[in-house]
Amino acid sequence: MTVTQSDPKVPVAVFPEGAPSPKMPNSPAVKAGDWVFFAGQLATDFKTGIAPEARAANPYLGDKLELESRCVTRNWAATVAAAGCDIGKDAIRMWQWFVSDRPTPEEFAQGNTWTSLSIEAYTNVRNEFVFEPLPASTGRASVNSRCAARPSRSI
Repeated sequence: MTVTQSDPKVPVAVFPEGAPSPKMPNSPAVKAGDWVFFAGQLATDFKTGIAPEARAANPYLGDKLELESRCVTRNWAATVAAAGCDIGKDAIRMWQWFVSDRPTPEEFAQGNTWTSLSIEAYTNVRNEFVFEPLPASTGRASVNSRCAARPSRSI
């Protein structure tokens, strides 16, 4: 669904065609004038948990972060396109949340706050969709969360 606004001052919900519909009472994005604001994006189909395209056929092969990042980024790209923008050149700010099992509570108590997390798989996927100059970006790691990547972008 491409967004059309009769009054550019009125915010419009963006629901891209073919993208999974969230179960929460919110839209994947809202367009307000020339700005698009996204809700948190997850690698889910909102039916079976992790979307089938974000699951490795063999859990011992394939990179979970890469698969989930690709699923999330494809959903972003569809949402951005439905809002009339281009994910490759219109992103101006990105926030990413990543999951790590480190530091453990014991490591944290000792002052070690390093997550030991590599996000190279995510950045490789992101760079297939978002081009130079890359937008400002902030990554955060959380411990014991249920999703592997929950990036969010404002256009």
